[in-house]
Amino acid sequence: MRENIILPPRKSRKLTEQVDSEANKKVKSKQILVVAFGNSLTAGYQSPTSGSPLPKMTPYTDHLKKMIDAALEKINKLKQLNVIFYNKGVSGELTADMLQRLDSDVLSVKPAYATILGGSNDIGWSIETEEIMDNLTQMYDKSSSAGIEVIACTVPSIIGPELSIKPRLELNEMIKDYCFDNEIVCVDLFESTISIDTNKLDKKYSSDGLHLNTAGYTKMAETIFEQAFSKLIPIWTVS
Repeated sequence: MRENIILPPRKSRKLTEQVDSEANKKVKSKQILVVAFGNSLTAGYQSPTSGSPLPKMTPYTDHLKKMIDAALEKINKLKQLNVIFYNKGVSGELTADMLQRLDSDVLSVKPAYATILGGSNDIGWSIETEEIMDNLTQMYDKSSSAGIEVIACTVPSIIGPELSIKPRLELNEMIKDYCFDNEIVCVDLFESTISIDTNKLDKKYSSDGLHLNTAGYTKMAETIFEQAFSKLIPIWTVS
């Protein structure tokens, strides 16, 4: 007599996909929020060129996200960590403008980290470096007091007269001194993008002498990764 074999019910493809999706969500449980705060250099503004008649945005955060994900994937941690960037760069802003929107664009988001880059427009308007640094200091302090780890960035150079480079050097020394005294991570974007012989912005990184091009924003991302996030990844991934 033939026995009746009872087969287990088959799962539908849709149900299987839902289960897999829920499993992936459980695995990817830890999110790390980062706010990139600044002006056009954070927004990734590129001026029009003969080959590209319209301005475009190529923010460094896009490149940086890819670098972090690649590093996490290399150590099989990409499924466990999701680093999310909120780019809050606004073209044309002074540090005083940034300070005014710090609460809404940084503090209220409650990120784990905030990269802060500002001052280039202030220098263009001949604002004293002490005033610029005072605004930056308030941003650093308020963010730190809110439990946000600050990653301060020095201001890149320009392709222009020495008169325009001197205040950048002065401001950057203030930034580096403050970071050293207060144990804040400092990323030196000036040093990584200059032509060493002149202290001017390397021509390969800019199309207009002030804003960066795609190579320049990629270099920004590489520098921020190397000097900040590459050191954070081992901390994030400690079992």
